[in-house]
Amino acid sequence: MVSVSSFNNTAALTLLKGDTQNSVSSFMNSSVFKVQSGEIFTAISTAMASEELQKDFKAFFKEAMDAGFRTSAEGIHPDNGKHIALVHTIMEHRTKFPPEEFTIYTDLGNGGSIASIIPSIVSMKGDLFAADMAKKQAAYDEAVALQNAEPDPELVKIGAMAQVVKTLVVDGKETDTALLLDEAERNPGRGYQEEDATGTR
Repeated sequence: MVSVSSFNNTAALTLLKGDTQNSVSSFMNSSVFKVQSGEIFTAISTAMASEELQKDFKAFFKEAMDAGFRTSAEGIHPDNGKHIALVHTIMEHRTKFPPEEFTIYTDLGNGGSIASIIPSIVSMKGDLFAADMAKKQAAYDEAVALQNAEPDPELVKIGAMAQVVKTLVVDGKETDTALLLDEAERNPGRGYQEEDATGTR
């Protein structure tokens, strides 16, 4: 097991120091986070540099902390919440991390610690396929539901009223303008002739 603080890998540490406010970076760059090898650490840090994964991490962290407060007035230690969030992020995007089984560790202080085994991609192949199919099925079901949804009667009424207003106001003005243009084409210069005739009286 190699602690991040003692792991001398310039590329990985550079990735983690990019944003000091990023909770993923600060967590993985702290002495509480540990992995069994430098290669695993590098792979995790490289994958977690993705904005998408950082966003998921923050969402999972919030869920873990909220769940902790629901079960105990004191809640859970923030490092515990970050550990849980990292595990969920890795499992959600399993193919972006090392394919073999690996373990991540977090020291929680006062002698407490937490360890999580991440199963290999090979052992999860069936689960990954099922999850992918479930996502595709959910997207298909949503599309079908939208297609078959009954129109809202109120929206239909509003649409009909809008069409009536358009016909009376907009289309009516267009018709009047068209009639005036037709009249002008049939009697070119009529306006000027009337003006001249009026001026001679």
